[in-house]
Amino acid sequence: MRSWDFHIKSTTSDILAVSERIQNLCHDNDICSPNSCNIRLVVVEALNNVKEHAYLDKPNRYISIYLSFTRDYVLISISDKGLTNIKGIQPIEQKLSLEDPDSLPEGGFGFSIMHTVMDEVSYHTHENVNTLTLKKYWRR
Repeated sequence: MRSWDFHIKSTTSDILAVSERIQNLCHDNDICSPNSCNIRLVVVEALNNVKEHAYLDKPNRYISIYLSFTRDYVLISISDKGLTNIKGIQPIEQKLSLEDPDSLPEGGFGFSIMHTVMDEVSYHTHENVNTLTLKKYWRR
């Protein structure tokens, strides 16, 4: 098993930098596209959720990311000390019309993307620390 810890601030530049680093680690560990791209997409979605909802777009708040690769899966844990997600992590069912792309909402797809890409998605709060855990199995 190989693992890494990252500690970033809740800024767009830090989110993009760590997501690129994670995608590079995927490639370095022989995790090829589309898995590496999907992992990066999920990380960006999760970190943007923390930035926007837990920290209310306030910069310079801290986010911790734990990344682990095993032979069978990738595990990602993202922790923050912001507002707790009281809405839950289940995807929101939305009626969308693809006939008018301009009418599509800007947001609201983050957890749907996470649940589509990852095999396990969980969220908990303990001692004022919120943690989102994401797991993707390679062999299923």
